Amino acid sequence: MEEDLKKNPVYQFLLKARESFKKEGKFNDEDAKTLWSHYDADKNNSLDKAEFSVFILDYLAAIGFGSEISPNALKERTESFFSNLDTNKDGQVSYDEFMVMFNQKDDDD
Repeated sequence: MEEDLKKNPVYQFLLKARESFKKEGKFNDEDAKTLWSHYDADKNNSLDKAEFSVFILDYLAAIGFGSEISPNALKERTESFFSNLDTNKDGQVSYDEFMVMFNQKDDDD
């Protein structure tokens, strides 16, 4: 399991992001773009639902929920995340829309 996480690009990004936040109070844009380009398989500067679902699977694994989620629940979560991030409703998630997911502050902040 730990070896799988070391290969998970989302997990690696989250580790780096945590360090960036500690030092700079923000994400390192270069790390974010590297993560983005990993999932933008067709390099069209947006994620379609298939590309986004690969990201969500890695994301859930990185935060510890990958093996516990059923295929139906994964589909529902993917649809929900995608719908929330696709603010212009063009059926794609742009880089800016994608980064909203990582730049939200907790209500406690």
